[in-house]
Amino acid sequence: MRLLKAQVENFGSYRNLSFFYENLGLALVYGPTGSGKSTLADVAPWILYGVTAKNGNADDVRSWTSPNEPTTGSLTLELREQLITITRIRGKGKNDLYWCFGDHCDLSVLSRGKDLSDSQKLLNEILGADAETFCAASYFSEFSKTANFFYAGAKERRGLFERIADTRLATRLQDRASLARKKSKSESTKYEMETKSLEATINSGNSTFKMLCEQHDRWCKEKLQKIKTLEQRRDTFEENKKSELLKIKIKISDLMEEFFALKDKTQDIFLLEHEILFEKRLRCSECGGPKLSEHVFYLEKKLRIYKEEKNKRNNLQKEIEKIKELYENEKKKENHFDEQVLALKNEVCPHLESINKLQNQISKSKELLSETKQLYEKSLEKCSDYSTLIDVSSFFRAELIKKSVILIQDQTNNLLEKYFDSEIRVTFLANEDDLEVEIFKSGYPCSFVQLSKGQRALLKLCFTVSVMESVSNHSGFHTNYLAFDEALDGLSAELKVKSFSLFEMLSLNHEAVLVIDHATELQSMFEKKFKVSIDSDESIVYEQ
Repeated sequence: MRLLKAQVENFGSYRNLSFFYENLGLALVYGPTGSGKSTLADVAPWILYGVTAKNGNADDVRSWTSPNEPTTGSLTLELREQLITITRIRGKGKNDLYWCFGDHCDLSVLSRGKDLSDSQKLLNEILGADAETFCAASYFSEFSKTANFFYAGAKERRGLFERIADTRLATRLQDRASLARKKSKSESTKYEMETKSLEATINSGNSTFKMLCEQHDRWCKEKLQKIKTLEQRRDTFEENKKSELLKIKIKISDLMEEFFALKDKTQDIFLLEHEILFEKRLRCSECGGPKLSEHVFYLEKKLRIYKEEKNKRNNLQKEIEKIKELYENEKKKENHFDEQVLALKNEVCPHLESINKLQNQISKSKELLSETKQLYEKSLEKCSDYSTLIDVSSFFRAELIKKSVILIQDQTNNLLEKYFDSEIRVTFLANEDDLEVEIFKSGYPCSFVQLSKGQRALLKLCFTVSVMESVSNHSGFHTNYLAFDEALDGLSAELKVKSFSLFEMLSLNHEAVLVIDHATELQSMFEKKFKVSIDSDESIVYEQ
């Protein structure tokens, strides 16, 4: 990324400002406190990403003298041998971000996203870096993460090195592998539960199948026994029929013999009844009452006997008729046992349909169980593979950080020695979750706060420069512009002079190196200088 020129309006204390980065070289920005020097360094990150070099938000550069007017900025840069002009607008009720290819924005061919957030996301993809990467590779300020590295906690320090080492690929790989492993674990748990459920279903089905088979066997045995019985009755049917008819004939003969042995007493009964009636009409000659005699009692007794014999004879006649009817029925009987045997042989076991249905269900369950087990085994293999991938990506991530740590450590120590003859050295120890810092002064360990203000500033400067170069190398993102905002604050005049050689070295690889400082001893060393002054709350930049 090669910044060429910028134009802003109502930007902080600047009413209107044009600034050219192309062929700027090594330049000093100086002026009184509060004149707007640092605001000059905010132009590029604000237009590109909507942030300031001090990690401020998009509204931090709004003009306090003209709050009702929008803050606008346009930045033209060269990206992969193609010019692109980016415009950002920030104001009440009007916030916009768009870009077009060329050295100015043609309103007919503007590009933007569906909203401000989407526009920023698309622009980041075009630029090849987000705000954090851009600022880490291009800026030094007292509020930056690199400047506060030695004050930060061990986990925050490791987070910075992860950013420097550009572990995004390893992190994405690890995150996606973790997500995939979680999904595979969920699948394996699902398939395991399905396997157990299917096994339980099959076991239950087998038990039911066994019970149905036992019932089927019992039914078949009973059927065979019934058929055997019917066949025996079929074979003995005629013999039994003759025997039964003979029995009935004998019975009829006996009853007939008994019947004919009894005479018909109907006429005798009639005569006896008239004789008894006549006898009872006779009167006693002495008293005039009914004449009772032993002869009447005899006749009545005889009448009772005759009636009993008559009833017995009638009952025998009725019984003979019934038995004759039974004889005729028995005589008409036909041998239907063959039909019964055939019908019984054609009967189908009522359990057979359930057995076949259950057998098919068990067979399907076994096939499904086999498939589920295969899926379960595959999911376990996937879990194992993803675990290996997580371990590999974690190792890859750790190696990237380790190499970055060693590179920045050596580069920081090299800058301290080469440009400042400093007795300070640092050692970085990267662990799995954090990063420890060891500082040595003249070979003796010490803490960061034990260093003087100038030594701390010197260490932060060398460390930040090392980080800038490392971020560019690892991310593949390179900008022609570096800005150092009060990076020399706290250094002695001698060290500030020595730092000029460091800036000269940086200007060999960067087209524009902007050093913001108010030290008078530096002004004579810079060929290009910008003086910032403020008049009626409006900042003005003069190139000298």
